[in-house]
Amino acid sequence: MKEKMSARHMSFIVVMAIGWVGILNTGWLFTSYYALAQDALSVSDAAMGILVSITEGMGIWGYLVSGPVADWLKPKRSMDIGTVLMIIGVVLLVIMPSGRMAFLSCIIMVSSGMVFYATAALNLVGIFGPAAAHGRALGYFYALQGLIMLVEGTIISKMIAAYSATFSLNVLLIFSCGQLLVGQIGLRFFEKDETFPKKLTKAEVLAKKDTKGKNAGGFTISLLKEVLSSPRVWLLLLVGACTNCTTILITYTQPLLQTQFGLSTETVTMISTWTNQATLLVLSVFTGVLVDKIGSATKVILISLGCLFVGCAMVLAVPWQAKFVFVVVAALCFIRAVNSICKPGRQSMIDECGLPTECRGTICGLLSVAMVIPGTFMGTAFGRILTQYNNSRGGYQVIYIVFLVIGMIGVGAIFMFQKLAKKAKGVK
Repeated sequence: MKEKMSARHMSFIVVMAIGWVGILNTGWLFTSYYALAQDALSVSDAAMGILVSITEGMGIWGYLVSGPVADWLKPKRSMDIGTVLMIIGVVLLVIMPSGRMAFLSCIIMVSSGMVFYATAALNLVGIFGPAAAHGRALGYFYALQGLIMLVEGTIISKMIAAYSATFSLNVLLIFSCGQLLVGQIGLRFFEKDETFPKKLTKAEVLAKKDTKGKNAGGFTISLLKEVLSSPRVWLLLLVGACTNCTTILITYTQPLLQTQFGLSTETVTMISTWTNQATLLVLSVFTGVLVDKIGSATKVILISLGCLFVGCAMVLAVPWQAKFVFVVVAALCFIRAVNSICKPGRQSMIDECGLPTECRGTICGLLSVAMVIPGTFMGTAFGRILTQYNNSRGGYQVIYIVFLVIGMIGVGAIFMFQKLAKKAKGVK
């Protein structure tokens, strides 16, 4: 870790984090603020279920096209388009708050967030500034996200108690649009940086063609083929799926605390919020520094999978009695650590795939698709398991054992990835 992060680089991370939280609050409104949106818009459970399905389902095709779009348009222009569309969706919902408008706004906001903004933003954070500081940049970026969302979530909760749900929702949406604008306006101050990706002119593209005639100056179909034929990319996608699906396990730890350990909904919600955002705040910084120090994201991700094994083992081994609830809460922290470490870790791992930066956005988009896919069937499958076991300890044990297997698959994928990386470098 020889390269220090400049004040300018840190300012860039702050600007990006502010805009990123704005996109999370709006593009993922109906999953992040489910209860608030349902109360404010007077939408039924069935309708909310459809809105959640739209959010999750559009993730697959949205992320699939987002990578090539970001690489072709370049990140800033793609994010500009996403911001404009997002604000349109928000304005429609604020002016005409209703169930029908919620569906239209959801489609606009989710598509603009996933297709044009999210992948482009992550790509930009991952390539801006000196390469030796990219790990820390991603770590600080996610840590700031956790801090901002922790503060905002607390404020919104108090606002809901003091005012109406409709007023609180409108404040959240309008403030989030402000965050998006701050992020996009702030980017203008960094455009002249030499690492800021720009759309090349035809003359520049021709000048960058190598002796084999390949386009080394911009995104092309040949680069897409190179991405899809890379074994390391497919292993990265498998690692992404194995590590990100731990969020589903966290979801099922909440009813475990209620039904098996007798905690109230309020207490479980508080535990969930603080473990989610606090681990993200602390461990993202730790991950970024560690990636830059040891020079390998894969080794850091192995540490996170070790946390998964420890967390699952704690839940399976501890007596399920109220006096041992602190052990399950500690296990929840270990499990949450997996995704908190892997958020920056997965993005840093893209750089170890050995492919040109011109296709980084495409890899990022494919990674997002791989991360979304498990959630499309795991929730339903685990719900059936718990129903079959009548919400007893046996059902939860099956779920935790499944995740021990998933962790082993992730470890195997990491070792294979490392082996291919060493082979490419000529290291035995």
